[in-house]
Amino acid sequence: MTAQELRTLATIGLQSTWLGRRLEAALGNDSGALDARIGAIIGGVITLVIGMVLASTVNTQAASTGAAANIGSFTGAQALNDLIPLVYIAAIVMVGVGLIGMGGAGYMGVGPMGRR
Repeated sequence: MTAQELRTLATIGLQSTWLGRRLEAALGNDSGALDARIGAIIGGVITLVIGMVLASTVNTQAASTGAAANIGSFTGAQALNDLIPLVYIAAIVMVGVGLIGMGGAGYMGVGPMGRR
């Protein structure tokens, strides 16, 4: 089948089906949205990689600050300091996996990057 025949097939009856949407996206009718989905997935991977590389620095700084005798002026400052690496890693994972999930869901035609 040629690309024109596939386009014709997609426009005749498959437009509302999963296969029809995949054919349209693969043939370039939806290239702007396709680029955004790829960008979201790549952005999520880059966020995870850079975030995890910097996680060791965050852990080191939190440990060295926590070792100081006079860390804060109120009770519980040491406990809050111990939460910083956990919150940092949780935020990086949520943002990275969220971007990857949005891009992946967009390929399936659902979610905020899905086809309308």
